[in-house]
Amino acid sequence: MGLMVAVIAAASVQLAAQDSRVPKDALDDDNGPDPALVHPKRMERIRQQLEIKGADEWKIVEARVARVMEAERGMSLTGSLKKRLAKRELPPGYSKKSKHTVEAGGLDSLQEAIDSSASATDLKTTLEKYHQARKERMAKLERAQDDLRKVLTIRQEIQAILLGLLE
Repeated sequence: MGLMVAVIAAASVQLAAQDSRVPKDALDDDNGPDPALVHPKRMERIRQQLEIKGADEWKIVEARVARVMEAERGMSLTGSLKKRLAKRELPPGYSKKSKHTVEAGGLDSLQEAIDSSASATDLKTTLEKYHQARKERMAKLERAQDDLRKVLTIRQEIQAILLGLLE
């Protein structure tokens, strides 16, 4: 019975991997997709969706798309990483002091304040810092989106919204 469960689980994982939009050669067994391989392919899909043919035009748009994507990464953690952070089980390569948790809005500071049974005053100060940092990251994202919007046609702007690059 245990062998059958293992075979079914392995088949499910393999099917999910085949159905994934991440190419097989971009998978890294330890940490999921390899960003160095996924990023260029994602950028190429964005270029196709925005129907940009010229290399010069793409060079300008690509830099702005990259800034939007970077600002978005600074806004939030993925759901599974949020859960792991809450449980203190971080994936390989992540530490409580890594840029991933700091860029995510100081969630590590909030967790440390709770864990250390900080005073109400300290909790309020920590929460205010969290909200301020989040506002700053949101402003950075909005600036990046505005910069991207400036170089797009109306049709491309709609495509960018559909791709999740713009709001």
